[in-house]
Amino acid sequence: MNVGGYVFGIFPRSEHLIDTSRSGDGFPEEAGKESELLMQMQKKFGISYIDDPQLVWDDLFRPVVLTQKGFSVNGLTRYFETNTFYKQPVIEKKIEYTGKVEHYLSLRGNPTLIALPDPFTFFCMSKNAWYNDDSVLIKDLGKLLARISNDLKNYGYKLLVLKGPMYAKCNASRLEESIKDSLHEIKDSFSGKVVLHIYFGNPNINASILAGSSIDGVGIDPKFVNQNDMQLYGSKDISLGVVDGLNTRLEKIDELRGLLKGLRRKADNIYITNNVDLEFLPQNFSMNKVKLIGEAVRVLNDEVI
Repeated sequence: MNVGGYVFGIFPRSEHLIDTSRSGDGFPEEAGKESELLMQMQKKFGISYIDDPQLVWDDLFRPVVLTQKGFSVNGLTRYFETNTFYKQPVIEKKIEYTGKVEHYLSLRGNPTLIALPDPFTFFCMSKNAWYNDDSVLIKDLGKLLARISNDLKNYGYKLLVLKGPMYAKCNASRLEESIKDSLHEIKDSFSGKVVLHIYFGNPNINASILAGSSIDGVGIDPKFVNQNDMQLYGSKDISLGVVDGLNTRLEKIDELRGLLKGLRRKADNIYITNNVDLEFLPQNFSMNKVKLIGEAVRVLNDEVI
């Protein structure tokens, strides 16, 4: 049994970078410097995959929407039950890949992990003003994300996290085949691991779709998913979102140890990670949680549980 650890998603900006973003003076350069620092800290803490902090990503969709064909953006929409918002993508034409997203990547720090929206979640959280067939729309989103994933592979990324909170919010069974086709296309385009993370709820209603897909692993939040339900995801790697990105309280290794005891026979590879993006916390609190993940991996891999 192998226990690894990583952090996924958008990191919080420092107060300095927040001020810089508001003034607009030198923001890309300052974001690049801060991203490198955050990646250096991840390496120092012993994190298995180094997350691109995505500090210039205003939300999970914006860079894709701004760089690819077929999209515009709507007004601000609340992001689930948080106090943050995203600009809703509007699909106005046929979706097409038109260019790379390297402007939004922190390549100087040599990241090996990055997060993108999952096709089904992209579909659910967008406004469709063009497609008559939802299955075709999801497949076109999959093709687009696959082309972007191929670019990411060529830049040296080794782990792709697909953020899929909508699997915990609605039944995806009517679109099962198009979802599986889209995930297969993304996996086929990206030579490393692909993990789909679900948060803000229990995704068991869609477990069979995920278990039968081409992805390598599933990320879940143990607050919502019972340990016994891990068998629903077959032989997939399991990423446990045991580090809470919505609460400043720092978890204890004993808590993580207790969760792992019930899971070690249910997956060959288990990863300790966050449940949601750390952008909801102040940066100093978030880095304490990153450090904890590194410490937990070292301790738990040395133990026989």
